[in-house]
Amino acid sequence: MHWRTGGGVLEGVGDIAPEDEDPQGGDGPMSAGELVRGNNGGILPNALEAANAFALSDFLLNPMRTLHFVPKRLNEKYSTVFGRVVEELPTAAESAEPGRTKRIGTALRWYVGIPQLFLRKPRRSGGAHVVKAIELRLTSCSEASTLNSSAGG
Repeated sequence: MHWRTGGGVLEGVGDIAPEDEDPQGGDGPMSAGELVRGNNGGILPNALEAANAFALSDFLLNPMRTLHFVPKRLNEKYSTVFGRVVEELPTAAESAEPGRTKRIGTALRWYVGIPQLFLRKPRRSGGAHVVKAIELRLTSCSEASTLNSSAGG
């Protein structure tokens, strides 16, 4: 089976996608997941699924000021987190497991949200303070559950 797209055909991808899914992604989770906050008294959980509490469009519209570079001493931490995020998107798309669409939505939110999630400037500016804030975000993410283990449900 092949999926037709506006730009051509995706070979092999349709072989693993459930038949009830839209190959163009129209059934993807664009809306915010109401249960993400509702199951936790309105507080975001300390898990990667927290991104699902926001509509995907919220990640596409970035009102925050962000750095245009990664501070040199944080290159390794950023590379680790960035690698996890980038690796999960094709893995989620190729998955044939239940919860695939939700997993794609979660991975896409993290991918699109990298600048505002990790590189946003804190209100209090200053070289050392900015680097410390970014380091705390990267450390928090690297200690959280992996995208792979959170995606299935």
